[in-house]
Amino acid sequence: MGYDVHMRRDASENKEAEAEKIYQKITFYQRQISGGTGEWLTKGYEYELACLPNIPPLADFALRMRGDSMAPMFSDNDIVLVKTEVVVESGEVGLFCLNGLGYLKMLQGKKLVSYNNKYKPIAIDEYDRFFYAGKVIGKL
Repeated sequence: MGYDVHMRRDASENKEAEAEKIYQKITFYQRQISGGTGEWLTKGYEYELACLPNIPPLADFALRMRGDSMAPMFSDNDIVLVKTEVVVESGEVGLFCLNGLGYLKMLQGKKLVSYNNKYKPIAIDEYDRFFYAGKVIGKL
């Protein structure tokens, strides 16, 4: 009888140790990002350090997706993980700033494209203020 109890206790201790290993701290921005219509970006972004599970080591920050423009890959309220200081190549999903609006979209040549075809691609003109804020490397 005591042998069984001891094994269960060891198993629960192992689960606790595993849980500590997979939860990591990451900067989590309170502002949600929209893929379809964009989100006005203002100074003074509020964020917190959050303990989230299964964060890839390359992730620099996380934020919540708003809307259905990137469905089925990303859904409303998904937590999106982003790597900064990288170039987003054509065909990759990233976090972009275009004329003061933030978007989570796929870069396709000189366009920002949604996975959901009810949203039209957004053309990037040579006179637009455009930059990448980071590459999306995962979701929770």
